[in-house]
Amino acid sequence: MDLKALILVGTSLAIMSPVQAQTLQSGAVLTAIGAAEATPSQEIVVPAAPAPATETPVVRSSGSRRLRVGPELGLFVPTRNLVRNRFGTNWFSFGVGLGQYTTAPETGQWTFDISLLSNASGGNAAYLLPLGAEYRLGLAANRSAVPYVAAEGDYVPSDVRSQTDNVNWGIRSAWGGALLAGIDFGSDARIEAGYRWISDIIGYNFSGAVISAGFRF
Repeated sequence: MDLKALILVGTSLAIMSPVQAQTLQSGAVLTAIGAAEATPSQEIVVPAAPAPATETPVVRSSGSRRLRVGPELGLFVPTRNLVRNRFGTNWFSFGVGLGQYTTAPETGQWTFDISLLSNASGGNAAYLLPLGAEYRLGLAANRSAVPYVAAEGDYVPSDVRSQTDNVNWGIRSAWGGALLAGIDFGSDARIEAGYRWISDIIGYNFSGAVISAGFRF
């Protein structure tokens, strides 16, 4: 802008009336306000607090595991006359069983088995403890009563005394086996019967028929 233009502008401002000057000032204020409104305001975003973690409820089984116990009843009947005469005809047994029964599957199952055969008669006594591996095979599935068959091989430590035959106490070993059949009533009960073979122990053959039943509470 040259000197003449500056002089012209200054003269125009000097000769303005007060009303015109006020009007010019008001327009400047409105222009400033409009510019401020045209400028977008900056919004301060406060991050939301994270939601508290919710704990997953633990569902506890109403049927908690517990040790089940129950009676075990058994009968062993030796088949050899010498053993029947020396140690008795019918060997009854009663005990307490621990743990629930397991139903035999149709695919078969290996289990560890412990039995106790004992009796005394007329100053003679015999104690046999067959220890063995048993293979059990279920004959039906999805039934409340499951029949099964089983075969067993045993190592049989024993302690036998016979005053009649002058045989003193002593730990002696034999071998044995069993063929069994029974019915599992779920995990609550079992009945079983079969034949148990035991090799001779100092001239006594303790082979015989067995039957047993057990319950769990």
